[in-house]
Amino acid sequence: MHAKSPTWLVYVEYGETPQWYTRVLYEMSSKYGAELVRVRTDVSPGKSLDNPNIAFEFSGYQDGLNHVVERFKAMHVDVGRNLGSNRINLIFLNDTFFYGHPKYVARVLLSLLLRRSDTLGANIVGLKMPATLAVQSVAGLDSYVSTWAFKLSGPLDCIEQVRFFDDEMTVEDFHEKFYIRLPSIFVAHVDDWLSPQKFLRGWYKAVPGTALPNSTRRRKEVTIYLESSMPQRLARLGFSQLDVGETGGQFQRLGVRALKTVDKIFVNIIKMKTRLRYFFGLTEK
Repeated sequence: MHAKSPTWLVYVEYGETPQWYTRVLYEMSSKYGAELVRVRTDVSPGKSLDNPNIAFEFSGYQDGLNHVVERFKAMHVDVGRNLGSNRINLIFLNDTFFYGHPKYVARVLLSLLLRRSDTLGANIVGLKMPATLAVQSVAGLDSYVSTWAFKLSGPLDCIEQVRFFDDEMTVEDFHEKFYIRLPSIFVAHVDDWLSPQKFLRGWYKAVPGTALPNSTRRRKEVTIYLESSMPQRLARLGFSQLDVGETGGQFQRLGVRALKTVDKIFVNIIKMKTRLRYFFGLTEK
């Protein structure tokens, strides 16, 4: 029988989140014995980083992870050299959790992540998605885990090595120093995502035939790269990818598959609304 390892819920927000939103997170984390840690990326310095917004939500995740690791060490200072073998769990959410996804899907996914108990190895758990050949060129694997809500579980000495972004990377020089050196198949994939040529293709905020503001495009180039390259970063540290439905029964596996389908339909509806409003002149061009 394994003792339940501690769990932290790291919620990354840019700006102040509405009270109803954070109330749900507090209630759900309390229900499952997790501690909520809120990270504001629009406020510097952060909990551990001078600029928690240097890599957007990924630097927010890093800020929260560093903070949790230091707190865990302080809480167990008497354990000494054996502390590294202690397991901890960190669940990461960004502020698209309720706004960019159906609220029911978000709640069910979070409850599954909170309830799940991993006792062996180092794992990243969430909605595991198949990677296209373009994404595989930087992921190094044939799948990835969606980063709007995921969980890291493992020994402390493994968790504290995680880096969600390159320390030497800055948004200002990312395009010139990193992006143009990436595989051409991946760059073409990102271009197609941010400058879609078909009505239902691409990022839900992009409109076919219309260029995104340069600041938005540069931000998305960074975050798409960081999400796509995360499988390779974590694999080097010994993390395994697990779908949140994998260890459940047949009903849970089918349920998680249904969640993915509902989420995809929801995003496509938002995409259709955004583009129809634009084409009919109901939003600024």
